Amino acid sequence: MLCPPIMEWVNGNQFTGLGAAVTPLVIVQGTLMLKKLDINVFSLAFVMSLVLQVHVMTSLISALALIPFFYYYFYENY
Repeated sequence: MLCPPIMEWVNGNQFTGLGAAVTPLVIVQGTLMLKKLDINVFSLAFVMSLVLQVHVMTSLISALALIPFFYYYFYENY
């Protein structure tokens, strides 16, 4: 288990796959925001905190992915 190729894979992976696995939850929150025209703060905060705990770079990408949803939400409501 401690041979160099395996340790290099463990160090090089850095949970990016797990971050990509929870990213669709963020997109689901964005689409629910558009369908209901309401922001559910608790579920969005829960999903974003889950993503942040898994992988920091994925949380940044997820926050950037939510920007178009927020723009459309505010455009429709104000």
